[in-house]
Amino acid sequence: MDFGPSCGSTPTQPVNGQCGTSKDSCASGDFVDITDTATDYKWQCNGKNGGTSVACSLKKPTQPVNGVCAKNVTVPVDGTKLVDYAKANPSLFCDPGTLVSPELSNGKLTWKCA
Repeated sequence: MDFGPSCGSTPTQPVNGQCGTSKDSCASGDFVDITDTATDYKWQCNGKNGGTSVACSLKKPTQPVNGVCAKNVTVPVDGTKLVDYAKANPSLFCDPGTLVSPELSNGKLTWKCA
């Protein structure tokens, strides 16, 4: 008696999710987008056939701040303490940016904003 071709099935192997090396990519598993944060891109790689899932993230590039010297800075009359005043009130001297190297030379206060 001939029963025809034999039949069978191969069990499926679990596949674990694995983050890729670039934004929104999976080296293995199924990509699922997740809401990004202010500092990170977020996504998930879901496992298949009972495999594990993994959360993935990549830091967003930071935007450089070009410092700008503030205009019309009011300083105390006593010029001997100008550098201390500048260091104690940096936001008055740079808008935007970070106060760098305040110096007093020949009675004149100079500074840089980074």
